[in-house]
Amino acid sequence: LAKSKETFKLSELQYLEATIQASYPTAPATASSSAAALKHRQPLNSYTVSRLIQDSATGSNLFRVEMEGNATITSIIGSNSWLQQRCDWIAQVVEEGESPHEMIEIMRTTLNPPKFSAVKWTLDYVRMMDTTRTLSDGQRNEAKKTRPSYTMKSILCSVAHAMPSQPTLDPETAKDRFLILDTSSRCYLLKCLQENVKQTSASPKSTFSKRWSKRPFQYSSAINVAVAEMVIEILSTLCSYQA
Repeated sequence: LAKSKETFKLSELQYLEATIQASYPTAPATASSSAAALKHRQPLNSYTVSRLIQDSATGSNLFRVEMEGNATITSIIGSNSWLQQRCDWIAQVVEEGESPHEMIEIMRTTLNPPKFSAVKWTLDYVRMMDTTRTLSDGQRNEAKKTRPSYTMKSILCSVAHAMPSQPTLDPETAKDRFLILDTSSRCYLLKCLQENVKQTSASPKSTFSKRWSKRPFQYSSAINVAVAEMVIEILSTLCSYQA
């Protein structure tokens, strides 16, 4: 699963970029690649992407990425700008259920120790509610009557108790970071792969943003740099498959 950055304005454009890059997955081109080879190169990093949720509070998209063939999450991140630059985090699904109660019961009965190989870990809670899910008046009234019987603290305690290894209070010493993702339809326990999406101060994106902010003519109606980056990435992906 991957959670995009918080923005209502660019949410749909983020979704468009993700679906287009998933439709044209390729290994990064090398300097020795010929024009013919680039035109007919095989999709080595094949995967599918679907949007599970558009969060009603932040505008963030929750994407599910399914790898195909020999693709790995590392290779997919390395060849797709939307995963590198548009996501707050990328995480592996450890367990999931239709509700927190079901997920915790699954953890207790079918727990796979290798998933929790880390000796020290941290656990956080994230809630996302789908803005695309429309409810009738009757469904909305019923939802109000059946509010969750748990709190953020109680679910964190219950999940932590069901995990076999020991947590740590110091995030700096943690080997893994786990997330409980609570949505309107499912509950997930995720192992965060955030090290794959961290950006350094020397990254091309941050360097370009600094140069853009120092441009000589800064009009209020000037193009949004984030929009420009996504449009260029979309066009670059499409043009790479043209004759």
